[in-house]
Formats: sequence, structure tokens, C-alpha cells
Amino acid sequence: MRLQPIAIPSLLALAACDFDEVRVDLAPESLQASFADTLRVDVDAGRLDVLGSAKSAVVVTPSVFHARHHDERDVLDALEIRFEPVGNEIRLDVRFSDSFFPEPYVDLLVEVPERFALDVVDGSGDLEISGVGSVRLQDDSGHALVREVLGDLVVVDDSGDFSAEDIGGDVRINDDSGEIRLFRVGGAVEIDDGSGDMELRDVAGRVLIRDDSGTIRIERAPGRVEIFDGSGDIDLIDAPNAEVLSNDSGTVRRR
Repeated sequence: MRLQPIAIPSLLALAACDFDEVRVDLAPESLQASFADTLRVDVDAGRLDVLGSAKSAVVVTPSVFHARHHDERDVLDALEIRFEPVGNEIRLDVRFSDSFFPEPYVDLLVEVPERFALDVVDGSGDLEISGVGSVRLQDDSGHALVREVLGDLVVVDDSGDFSAEDIGGDVRINDDSGEIRLFRVGGAVEIDDGSGDMELRDVAGRVLIRDDSGTIRIERAPGRVEIFDGSGDIDLIDAPNAEVLSNDSGTVRRR
């Protein structure tokens, strides 16, 4: 499915973002979602926002950014957006078929029914997901924020900070580098972390952390907490059942 530029008086939806960059807003497209329960997203570069809504459709609104010296028609012709139903899923795949220098990118605003499960592969760029049923996320780089998820959250993150809050189910994170912040989790938490600081608050279930380096702060975690730590200080606040099972270097403080 090819999305089209929006026509506005005397020009396309075209706006200069800075001296070297141009923005083209494309018309929103939608698919009825009564047959589906999952959205699979695979995108390369650009910001991604996925928001749960009361709508019964999945609505995609893209904005293309490219260098001013690029021919706009060449950029839009090279843009490939697959937005289609497959079984009980809706799939959204965005990429460019040709190479440019510098590379253009696409910001996406995606609205989905609140009950939907998300399966997202994100290349680079910031990301925010909120108000959905469950989330599986594979993220290469950029800051990611996930909030207000009814069920489970599973994350594989290469680099960039990651934050999540108000997660109803379990959380599993495999993170290479970057800070991790988790606030208000209704289930259990399991984290495998390479480097970067970590902060957890208000976790209802069991916590298991395997961490190479970086400070760890856990506050208000009444369940069993097990920490295997390489280096970095550890602060445990209102975590009465916490055990530090290994800690090569750093100070452990309990309050």
C-alpha cells in the first residue's frame, strides 16, 4: 500500500525543519482491526509512536524527512510501506528501496485498539508505546519508553536508555548498554544487563537481575529479589527479601 502526500493549499504538506532538512507529511491510512489481535511493526530509522485508542482500526500517519538537495519524488518513489492484514495480524513494514546520502527517515504515528498485542522491530530513533495489551520489542538504538501495558513486556535492547512504567504483567529485559528504569510493575521482573545504571520502583513480583556494570537502585520491592552483579553500587530500599548473591566491586546499602 503506497501512502500519498497530503495536499494543502498551494503546496504539498511540506515544511522546512531546518536549513538542510525537509519534511513531507503523508496522508493517514487505516485498516479495520476487528479480525486481528496483533500488530507487527518492522521499521528502520525515525521516531515511532504507538498509542492505544478506543478506535476499532489501526491508523498509520507517516512523515518523511529528507535532505533538501534530494529530489522529493525520488525519495517518495523509493519509500516502501507495507500495511496489510496477514491472518489474525496486521503488519507494518517501512523502508527505502534505494540509497541516499544522507539517508532519509520516516517518523510514524500508529494508533491501535487498546487490546492489541505489539511485536516491534525498531532500527534507530526514539520510540514510545502506550496503552496496549502486551509488547515484544527489539530495539537497536535510541531512547525507548513503554507505559500503560495491561500484560507482559519483553525487550531486547542494543543501546540507548529504556524506561517502562505501569506494566500489568511480567517484564523481561535483555539489554546491552544504556540506563534502565522500571516503575510500577504488577508482575515479576527479569533483567540481563551489560552496562548502564538501573532503577526499579514498586515491583510486585519476584526480581532477578544479572548485571555486568553500573549502579542498581531498587525501591519498594516486597517479593524475592536476587542480584548477580559485576561492578557498581547497589541501593536496596524497602526490599526486605533482597539478596546480593555476587558483587565483584561496589558498595551494598540497605535502608
